[in-house]
Amino acid sequence: QVEGSEKNESSIQIDHDLIRQFSRRIRNDENMHHLVKNAEKRWNAAYVQSYFQQKAKYLWDDIQPDRSRKYALEKMPTHMIQAEMFDDVEMLMRNESFIRGRFWSLGWTEGTRAHVVDAEAFCHRLQSYSLANDIEDCSSPKLVDACKQLEAVLMEEVARESGGPNGHCSTLEAGRCLHEISVSLARLKLWDEASRFCDSCVELVESNLGPSELVASLLYNSSVMHTEANEFDQAEKIIGDCLDMRVKTCGTESILYVRALCQLGDILSVSSDYSAAESCFNKSIGILKVMPAHYHLDFGI
Repeated sequence: QVEGSEKNESSIQIDHDLIRQFSRRIRNDENMHHLVKNAEKRWNAAYVQSYFQQKAKYLWDDIQPDRSRKYALEKMPTHMIQAEMFDDVEMLMRNESFIRGRFWSLGWTEGTRAHVVDAEAFCHRLQSYSLANDIEDCSSPKLVDACKQLEAVLMEEVARESGGPNGHCSTLEAGRCLHEISVSLARLKLWDEASRFCDSCVELVESNLGPSELVASLLYNSSVMHTEANEFDQAEKIIGDCLDMRVKTCGTESILYVRALCQLGDILSVSSDYSAAESCFNKSIGILKVMPAHYHLDFGI
């Protein structure tokens, strides 16, 4: 019961420290050790089943979620993954109401970060399960689908005329969220999708800030991702835009400009345009020679 109120509120939440201590006690007791076989999977499944039995009628994106709903918005995918409820977690990660509820409960960036962390954990767990059971690994498409659904709900919030419980999502905040997604996909070497999300991020941030060092840094990241995806023409174009912007934001005698110039040299080298690549590297060396010596080690001179 809430203090000063006659309203009663039921809450379903895991006390992790209590469970951990109880499990350790059972594990160390020889007469009870058999009880903890597959215990982690079982008690995570028990939480998920108990929650949905009692809370299924409530919306994930309720404007005023109770404590157990807030906990579930943050931790439910983790419990499902630990319980190996793969079909359920896949559906949840693509559930618009759940994604919106996360945004409203955790905030735009933190909600996105929680979702991509869960998507990565789901991907890794599914890969391990597929390997152990000698079945086809289909984790990457599921991860990409979860990220696409996250993007779709995010852009709906940007377009929403009236903001949700935590206000309106600006294009700058949306760009930050898409950056989280692109970095997550890059960690898993899904370069095609990572570069697409990064390009969308650049577009949103530049529309908000105009030419800036933040946009130049994002352009650099995008060029790297396109290079990894073997899209060399696009990578060369983007790093060219980055160099043009860095001339305005930090000048040609800066380490950031040199790094972008070396990235262009790498792209030209991979594309077998060795003369142009050599020109980029020589220009970089010339700039570095008039810069503080501690930068030299980064470039091997």
